[in-house]
Amino acid sequence: MTPRDLDVAEQAVCAAGAELIARFRHPLHDIRTKSSYAEDVASEADEAAERAARAVIAQHRPQDVIVGEELGGDAPTDRRYWSLDPLDGTVYFIRGLDAWSVSLALFDQGKNIVSAVYDVLGDEL
Repeated sequence: MTPRDLDVAEQAVCAAGAELIARFRHPLHDIRTKSSYAEDVASEADEAAERAARAVIAQHRPQDVIVGEELGGDAPTDRRYWSLDPLDGTVYFIRGLDAWSVSLALFDQGKNIVSAVYDVLGDEL
């Protein structure tokens, strides 16, 4: 049975969350600034979480495009695509604070049809 889009979204954010919780409050070795804004940072945790979410989406929706904050991609205007922020609140994550989550949305022809946000530490989806 093919899972619903919402089920895929939930599985994807939970997979990303599992990668993040394994790294939370552990030393991160690859923290870098993404722009001239000092608080715009990314780490290996962001990338691992994005890879985990992408794997779930690719398994269930291989025809869909994935646009991720860390690993890129271009949003098409004429078809389905997933927009992924694998670690929304990287600065808080790096500082060991609990104000971060995983965010994912599915768009079809520019219209948002499914969204999922996972508060990993609170285990709230």
